[in-house]
Amino acid sequence: MTLPVIVPYGQPGFMQAYTNVWSCGDGNQIGNYFEEDGQYIESSYGDVYDGRAGASKFCRFMFAFSKDSRIDYTSHCGNADGFALEWIWSGTATGPIFINGKVYPPTQKRYAVPGVAICRAGKNGLMALHRDYYDILTLMRQIGIVEDARATPTPSR
Repeated sequence: MTLPVIVPYGQPGFMQAYTNVWSCGDGNQIGNYFEEDGQYIESSYGDVYDGRAGASKFCRFMFAFSKDSRIDYTSHCGNADGFALEWIWSGTATGPIFINGKVYPPTQKRYAVPGVAICRAGKNGLMALHRDYYDILTLMRQIGIVEDARATPTPSR
């Protein structure tokens, strides 16, 4: 397997390189994109992962849930002091997922969930902070572990 190339934030090709590393299937590789004291925050769960090892650990959880997990970064605004990245997370629920103290079994259903990352780059263009925001209920609906509330008829008066 060819390892993804690390392109520091602010350099041409950053978004594609960041997509490649988040989608390569190897949770250890994402740690290379973080500062030693960087932080990854998964806001839907409220979990904080410190340093390169923490970011790598989160990715291992992500790929255990969805071995074909892919994150496509689609747009960007800001600068190294603070920037936002829009993304779409897609894949198949091939493994269990732990949400609010409950383990849900694999459903083998596809998902594609939009989200945004609020980030800050360190002096070398590596991630000092990456905080993801997305609607966990959208994911749960798509993989079939909750009913789609929008499909519920509105009670008549």
